[in-house]
Amino acid sequence: MNAPPATGRLKVDVATPGPYSLDAPINVIDAATLQLVETSKCNTEISLPVGTYVVTTTLPSGARSQGVAEVRSDELAELALTVAEPVVESPAPDGAALESLGPTRGEVTRSAAAPAPAPTWHLRFHVRTHDGVFQPDEPHVSVVSRLPDRVELEISASGEGLLFAQVAAAGETPLNVALPIYGPTISQRCRLTIEPGKPSTTVNVSLPDNPRVDAVASDLSSEAEQLMQAKMADPFGAALGGYALIRLGRLDMLHHWPRNLADWFSWLPDGAIIAGEESALEGDHETAITQVCEAGRRGLPVFSAGLSLLASRLREYAAAPTDAFGANGDRVAEAGELLKGILNVMPFAQFDRVSLAFRGERVDNPASSQTSVSDFHSGGWRNVGEL
Repeated sequence: MNAPPATGRLKVDVATPGPYSLDAPINVIDAATLQLVETSKCNTEISLPVGTYVVTTTLPSGARSQGVAEVRSDELAELALTVAEPVVESPAPDGAALESLGPTRGEVTRSAAAPAPAPTWHLRFHVRTHDGVFQPDEPHVSVVSRLPDRVELEISASGEGLLFAQVAAAGETPLNVALPIYGPTISQRCRLTIEPGKPSTTVNVSLPDNPRVDAVASDLSSEAEQLMQAKMADPFGAALGGYALIRLGRLDMLHHWPRNLADWFSWLPDGAIIAGEESALEGDHETAITQVCEAGRRGLPVFSAGLSLLASRLREYAAAPTDAFGANGDRVAEAGELLKGILNVMPFAQFDRVSLAFRGERVDNPASSQTSVSDFHSGGWRNVGEL
């Protein structure tokens, strides 16, 4: 008879500022299988098989925190999740809260304070096709939850291209958010949470069906490597894994897979960006400038990390001597031209988010359209309150 698996104990504490309730569930995800193995309460000991776990929670305020716990045989592992105190007297700038792309389970209970009346939000979508042209799109939209100051929507889409959601209230410059669901990927739905912000509406993106992303957000390099390896099934997840490994300095775990991601998904700029950064960090700038220019020709990436890396490399290469790149010296001038297009977006991007987000009435040219919208009767806008 096989011996039972070794077990240990885990207790999670959440430092909750202010009067927030501790009723929010503690989700415990097995880092090896990425399965939700337990839903617990704060400061409650639970028994778990020995292993590594990703632990996440969402407070009533909407704040989110995650951490990694190592459970050892016959020992108590204690993990403290810290949630930053929300600013009340002096609200943070719009978009200051980093969105979550991981799983969200259960309904979020709002605080007892009566919220201010929410504005009437409007929503529309654009897809960037393979030839770089933005066209209106109409994915399926359903309401997950609706509160006086918050609406949660589920967006479902299939096809190829890069899908952007535009959200605005009257008198606001629309917020454009890239959605990591369009294309040949297992993640073909996501959630948008729309809330009032300071000074304008804020929109967060989550992938409730993809717990692996929370592991990557917790800097588990092994999970990032697996995401990269599974690029055929989920190119968006592979891109997130690639960015995480670049951030962690784990070039050894990339295995040059970003080159396949770049070659196999020619509509996805992020693959070429990661491939270019990998080559640059390896000192192969002759290859890197070709990949970086290819990324620039494809257009805006899905993730904000990609826009930052792309702009940095294009700026560096545009200022370099042509003889620094061997036979690819002619790419220097191209890098300079492509940089102009990226700088059309950079001043309006929100780099504290995971998905690329920027303001502008025109998705294809935000620099020339920093104008508010008041008429939503034309242009494909949908009233969120009527969904």
